[in-house]
Amino acid sequence: MNEDYRAVLKYREVLLTERGRQRLALVSASLPGIWRSQSRSEELVVQALTAREFYQRDKQYVIQDGKIVIVDEFTGRLMPNRTWRQGMHQAVEAREQVALSDPVKPWPGLVSRGFSGFSGT
Repeated sequence: MNEDYRAVLKYREVLLTERGRQRLALVSASLPGIWRSQSRSEELVVQALTAREFYQRDKQYVIQDGKIVIVDEFTGRLMPNRTWRQGMHQAVEAREQVALSDPVKPWPGLVSRGFSGFSGT
């Protein structure tokens, strides 16, 4: 068992232990920029660990023409125009040492519009 984090398979999440948080704070104190923010550095490390622990090449994704292509886990089909959100796609790209893509931002019109008239029935 790792003393710095726990990988929870049921929820596909990584949780830093108190020891892991302390070690990250110690290491990141000497790093520039975003690494000085404790919450942001924890977020980046958790994303990287999640990519390492739960995203497997040739199962969740393949590398095609130097890019990460998501594989639909139910059908096995490739989804070349899809990306994972919240930086996970970039974490997998970094793990595989391919060129990093720009994070996709949500559509402001979709977020700000109301959905009146939509029904769940």
